[in-house]
Amino acid sequence: MAFKNLAAISKDKKEKVNITRLDDIHSGASLSAGSYPLTITATDRCGDTAIGTITVTVTNTAPVFVPVSLLTVHPTPISDVTTTARSLYAFDITDTNPITCTVDNTKFEIKTVGSAYELWLKAGSASTLNHDVTAVESMTITCSDGTDQITSSYKVDISDAAPVLTNFAGTSGPLGDLSPVGTSVHQFTVTDQDDAISCSINAPESAKFGITKVDTANGAQRFDVKTIALLD
Repeated sequence: MAFKNLAAISKDKKEKVNITRLDDIHSGASLSAGSYPLTITATDRCGDTAIGTITVTVTNTAPVFVPVSLLTVHPTPISDVTTTARSLYAFDITDTNPITCTVDNTKFEIKTVGSAYELWLKAGSASTLNHDVTAVESMTITCSDGTDQITSSYKVDISDAAPVLTNFAGTSGPLGDLSPVGTSVHQFTVTDQDDAISCSINAPESAKFGITKVDTANGAQRFDVKTIALLD
């Protein structure tokens, strides 16, 4: 910055003095965003002075993501039975001011790890992740330096976990050929946290055996294999 041609009044107030000079003004320190009113006093060797005022306006430099273009889609799906917290994505921010980052999906959170920022899936999310309800979890990452903010969208595909069969020994019986219709042959359990399960038997055995569901609730569901015809 510079000023020139400032009018001054001599000490005895009898003479008007014109001062012509160009000077640079330096801050000498880092500045926060805002307005800074400056009063400049110029004094010559006779003691005469001239006063000028200026207002310096400092604008904030917005933060910048590193990389500039963040990933917008998680590269691999997450199973809806995931129970442990896990880091999904790491990024950095360029800014001279302290940065705060948040995410607007309550199943996820932003953590500071060293100098980087990481998007995490919260622990215990199996109770809220459900492929049948939300196959894609969408969110917006927001980072602010207190004055300006930047945002980036992110999506995570949620996969449906396959049901798990238990209590299958591979064989059952022996069963007499005169066993009445409705005889229980074997019971097994199918576990699926968010789906109702249906089971079937392959042909031609399906003409002799059927499956009855014992439990109607989701989760661990029991089934009973029974005869539906005489085994002669």
